[in-house]
Amino acid sequence: MDVVVLGGRERNDPSDQKKVVEVLEGLRKKYGTTMVVFSVSCDQGIGSFVKSHCVKTMDENNRHAFKFIEAAMHVFAELPRAHMNRVYGARNSSLLKLGDEFHVFVYPDQKGTLQEFIAEAVATERPVYLYELGRPDCKLLNLIDEHGRFDRVEL
Repeated sequence: MDVVVLGGRERNDPSDQKKVVEVLEGLRKKYGTTMVVFSVSCDQGIGSFVKSHCVKTMDENNRHAFKFIEAAMHVFAELPRAHMNRVYGARNSSLLKLGDEFHVFVYPDQKGTLQEFIAEAVATERPVYLYELGRPDCKLLNLIDEHGRFDRVEL
């Protein structure tokens, strides 16, 4: 089982880290040692929380409890925003091909590349789970309405 877990780079709140760990541990219980976790932008924010937990958590045999892959593209140039969107769109396409399941930490008014990723993940017809950052009691369901906005359902 290949699981993609990603979200905003600028989110560094401890409650967001707690929710990421909760999601990862739930996935580990569900899928066990067959699971591979993919993430992006692992230098800060959600990607950092994912990477840190995956590489630091050891199992009862003192081995890594998670199989983890960071999908990275390092850009060493100033490029126009449209070009950067194409670069990150290409990176995201690889995640869409690899992922059997997607867990995305979002904002209520999500826009840009992450919004496009979510729409494309939904189009794969594979499971997509959205979590609104800063609100651990709220899981976004019904994903995207006909106007491209999120429908939120309180749990």
